[in-house]
Amino acid sequence: MHYEQETVKIHCTDKDQFLQASVISRSQHGIVMTLENGAIRLQFVKMPNKNMYIANMSGYEFVYDPTK
Repeated sequence: MHYEQETVKIHCTDKDQFLQASVISRSQHGIVMTLENGAIRLQFVKMPNKNMYIANMSGYEFVYDPTK
């Protein structure tokens, strides 16, 4: 059985760029996504009292807002 991976847009706030990411897994407090066909893995953490997730890697901040 083949499952379609969910693709979402995330924002790199440092470069002001929007990127495509694939959702790997979700939990109550976070989401794991990959960029560039799985070459880069990001662990997003849900911000308290907001519907927004934040990840950091190599000095860059990535934001995922499921409402956009």
